[in-house]
Amino acid sequence: MTLTSSIDRWFDRLTGALALAGFAGLVLFAALTFYDGTARYFNWPRVSGFSDYAALWFPVVIASCFPASLMKGSHITVKLAGSLGGPGWRRWLDGFAAAVTLVVFALVAWQLIEMSRELAAAGRTTPTIEMPVAPWWFAASAIFALSVPVQGWVLLRTLGGAWRGEDAARSAGESL
Repeated sequence: MTLTSSIDRWFDRLTGALALAGFAGLVLFAALTFYDGTARYFNWPRVSGFSDYAALWFPVVIASCFPASLMKGSHITVKLAGSLGGPGWRRWLDGFAAAVTLVVFALVAWQLIEMSRELAAAGRTTPTIEMPVAPWWFAASAIFALSVPVQGWVLLRTLGGAWRGEDAARSAGESL
């Protein structure tokens, strides 16, 4: 096993665990939604502050999917320009796209952290249950910020593959 495949495997495990935790949170929220709807129909006690929980929960759930998506390369790509210049040109364009993606994700992570700081400084709470908002946004920001080193690795792997004349999946030991 090479260092590259070891790093790939480590990132795969980390991002997969985050995505699984996000999916579990989504399933739990779906169960709460089902209960709340059933309780409304049967006039049972409902979940107090249900929309507040959604406002806190969804940023964390959504953020947990980004690192795995970047690692697996399951985001939308447009291959038109790369197809015009042949496979070598496409590989280098993929590297450029990975670099741009890294910059965008770093900027978004930075802004999420800044927003979390502002929420904490303002002491923002949810309207119904008055739960502090900032800890949830700090958690979502931290999870989203993990996308930056993941995309950095994807960039290195993509550029290495372009240098060797291999596709990114080939240069990653077929882990994609």
